[in-house]
Amino acid sequence: MDRKAASPGAEPSTQQVTDYVLRHKQVSLHHETIYQIVYADKAEGGDLYKYL
Repeated sequence: MDRKAASPGAEPSTQQVTDYVLRHKQVSLHHETIYQIVYADKAEGGDLYKYL
């Protein structure tokens, strides 16, 4: 992640994740898609929501 855009120790924002994926994986991903993945994970008992 681009840590200079985030405060020290802070988790990356969904926009930062989106930018990272586009830069490093050449995949275009809307930040809302990340939220959908996180909420689906929570519904299945996951803990990704804790990092938002």
